[in-house]
Amino acid sequence: MSGTVSYRPAGSSAAWTKLGDIPAGSEVLMTAPPQPAGGVSPDGTKATDPGVVLIDDQNDKWRLTATRTIEWQKHGTATWAAAGYSANVALLEKWKATCYQSNNAGGWWSATKNADGSIAWADAPGDPSATTPPVGGVFQISASGFIGPDGAAWHMRGLNASPQDAVDGVHVFEQFPHMNILRLNCNSNNNETANIDATVQRYTARPCVVLVEDHGGQLRNFGWYQSQVQKYGNNPYVFLGTPNEPGGSAQDQIDCINAIKQAGWKNPIGLQCRGGYDFSFAQTVINAVGRTQLFMTPHIYYSGSDPNGSQNYIDADINNCKNLGLWCDFTEFGDGMDGWHRDQWGLQLVRQVIAAQQQGRCGAEFWAMDNNNHPDGCCSAFLTRDGSQLTNPVTGVDPIQPWLRA
Repeated sequence: MSGTVSYRPAGSSAAWTKLGDIPAGSEVLMTAPPQPAGGVSPDGTKATDPGVVLIDDQNDKWRLTATRTIEWQKHGTATWAAAGYSANVALLEKWKATCYQSNNAGGWWSATKNADGSIAWADAPGDPSATTPPVGGVFQISASGFIGPDGAAWHMRGLNASPQDAVDGVHVFEQFPHMNILRLNCNSNNNETANIDATVQRYTARPCVVLVEDHGGQLRNFGWYQSQVQKYGNNPYVFLGTPNEPGGSAQDQIDCINAIKQAGWKNPIGLQCRGGYDFSFAQTVINAVGRTQLFMTPHIYYSGSDPNGSQNYIDADINNCKNLGLWCDFTEFGDGMDGWHRDQWGLQLVRQVIAAQQQGRCGAEFWAMDNNNHPDGCCSAFLTRDGSQLTNPVTGVDPIQPWLRA
């Protein structure tokens, strides 16, 4: 006989791929690819076609369906069941005792097997088999911006969050896959160690920078900063920021930065303006500690009546930073006149800060991740603590959604 040999993955509805013609009189031997020992798929094995079965370390099976959802078959059973909620799955990957999924937008989720046999999916930092972010290299800073540990230009854009909000927000990267910095609003007087550690581990693995700062504004709690140095000093994706919106004197900032450096910190340090907006002591601090490792972290809100006022403030702050020889990172900006109550020109300011960031003039972290607990729905990225529901774009801050998704 004569003919052709074609193939496609088992259970797939994809087109057949032709291997070649078979001459008349030939013998044909068909063999299946060898299965790994115990049937377990190697870590990192991926499936993009429906019907391809992956087997995790607990011998549970996983597969994509023709409608791009996920099914699983618990070891010892013979029935396929829906693996929790999933939709538009582009890729399924086996990793140790579970599976990961990804969509076409680059989001990643890991599966958790519940005691009742159901599957829950949680936001994951990325492909579990991807190369670990480089450790040992550091970010380089100049008045013109940042160069990352990989040698590429890095343009910061992200959110603020408390350690608890950051831990609860399991869907943040699902909603905002392109945010690359989180300003972590800590309180050095509270025991937040576990949540800080969990946030740093999860975010920097993506990699996403975590800017750790004392949001309670404790001016001289230097021991807390030195403890952060000891824990995170070897992770290039952790930055430190001086206390939030400080009062006090330039000497408080000088002593804080010196304490951080003396503990061995080599990563970037954000210098807060007095009260969040006043540059008056910045030059004194720079004269005492130098510019190495420093960048400026002003906050910007608007409460005036001039429709051009917010743009004037943005331009003035960026120029102030340039005159100091430091990069400008707006570590708080939002649609509230004070980070709390909505301002009539608030959305305009948000759009203007985003435009400046996209033009490479500054970095920007929106205030805040939150869960819509501000009056009038302002200054909140999400309606829910887990980040599963975005703020209503009619009443909320719509500009940040395409900005952190694009």
